[in-house]
Amino acid sequence: MSKAQARDAGEQQAFGAEVDASGSSQPLPDPQLSLTSPIGQKPSDVEAVPMTYKDVMCSKYKVFWEAAMKKEIDGHGKTGTFTKVKEPPGGRKAIGSKWVFSWKTNEKGLIVDFKARMVAWGFSQIPGFDFHHSSSACPSAASIKAVIAVATEGGKKLAHLDVKQAYTHAKLKEEIYLSFPEGCGSMSGKVVKTERALYGLKQSGREWGFEAADALIKLPMPSSRMDTSSAGLTVCLPEGGGWRGRRSHRDLR
Repeated sequence: MSKAQARDAGEQQAFGAEVDASGSSQPLPDPQLSLTSPIGQKPSDVEAVPMTYKDVMCSKYKVFWEAAMKKEIDGHGKTGTFTKVKEPPGGRKAIGSKWVFSWKTNEKGLIVDFKARMVAWGFSQIPGFDFHHSSSACPSAASIKAVIAVATEGGKKLAHLDVKQAYTHAKLKEEIYLSFPEGCGSMSGKVVKTERALYGLKQSGREWGFEAADALIKLPMPSSRMDTSSAGLTVCLPEGGGWRGRRSHRDLR
């Protein structure tokens, strides 16, 4: 490993250590294994989802929400979403951000996990400066019905795919600076450069759409001329999910 690589690795490690939602070096509990978590219950039967970080601090599920926040932060560290900077250059203003909390539920509407997402204040972006386009392709109802019909006729099963932190797989074209929200340890309120698409930014859905389309084009399947959001038996959804017909799980590898 070269000196430059060692330095970059050290900075990345320090960055991850600073952005610690829990502020503790102890491992956070797994809600799936805890008897005090709401896993397996209906959202209406448990404590309401916190609206702010302060609400998290007062929640009976505090440790689980903190674990979800840490998972989100770790994910951004792996994708290289942010780069540390001292301050925005030349009169640039940092966009604010916040935490958004929610339950992850299954097909029966029962809680299966805690979700915490860092979201940018996209409403404060300046058109033509912070973003240029915000529209993104979305599969039509007809395309989704066509996938279901073709899969049914061919005796195939439908599988739903979910890409974790989907937006952050796409790089931003614009230069955007972000102020970290409360609950990020010593990095709370600090400014970073946003390298990748982040939830809340106006252009994030569009950039992710292009990223997903590029991935689909590389697959040996024809694209639809009528709907560019679909290819072969795959339909790409804007929030990072997708439907695909298959005969077995091996077809998806």
